[in-house]
Amino acid sequence: NVSFKNRFYKIPISLSGIRLLRKEKDGHELAKSSPIFSGVRPTQDGCCLSLVRPFLKPANYELTERFLGGLLSGVAADDISLGYLLEEEMMQFLPSDVQKFIQNYKIKLSSAHCDLHQENIFEEDGRLVLIDWGGYRKSFWDRYDVIHYHFCNEIKGDEKLSDILAFPQEVIKKMNGKIDFDGHDLISYVVCRNVIESSQDRVISETLYKKRIQKYGARIQKVWEGLKL
Repeated sequence: NVSFKNRFYKIPISLSGIRLLRKEKDGHELAKSSPIFSGVRPTQDGCCLSLVRPFLKPANYELTERFLGGLLSGVAADDISLGYLLEEEMMQFLPSDVQKFIQNYKIKLSSAHCDLHQENIFEEDGRLVLIDWGGYRKSFWDRYDVIHYHFCNEIKGDEKLSDILAFPQEVIKKMNGKIDFDGHDLISYVVCRNVIESSQDRVISETLYKKRIQKYGARIQKVWEGLKL
């Protein structure tokens, strides 16, 4: 049973779906205490199920841009290694030069929604409403949400991620039309997507998790070689 706006729905759901829904609710609860998202009204259960979207109005451009600007100027912790975000297993699929970069490259940490794109951003009574909190992290790369939003909005479309990343310089050029973005940001972004997506797969099964980190290892290496950093 799922409740939303005083309506109750019976939805058939698998065991893995139940696990993901629990993760949604946990992320939603954690987000409530984040100063970064204090001006955002999450949906009742942080639910990303398709039943929620028909009740919500897509956020207008000005409201979204103001929110994104606030994320970039929000509170972030001191510099820390990008490698702090990765599990040791993920490193084994990366060449030594990429591992060295990840361990030495410094980022700032902040809370992050981790799946911020237009289909998850709405408004109600002049306030922003975000759904899909399953990937929420209390401590993550502070630039991730803004970069992910523009990446999905300006670049991704219906193309496969692997096809897009085959031309990293084109990605950088398009992203620079929206925010400051360079090769280090692109590598960091792909690394962080690995962390998010593989952790979600791990909720379902260890096999899916291992396949994901292996696939992303190849993607990261491809981007690294294309950038010649």
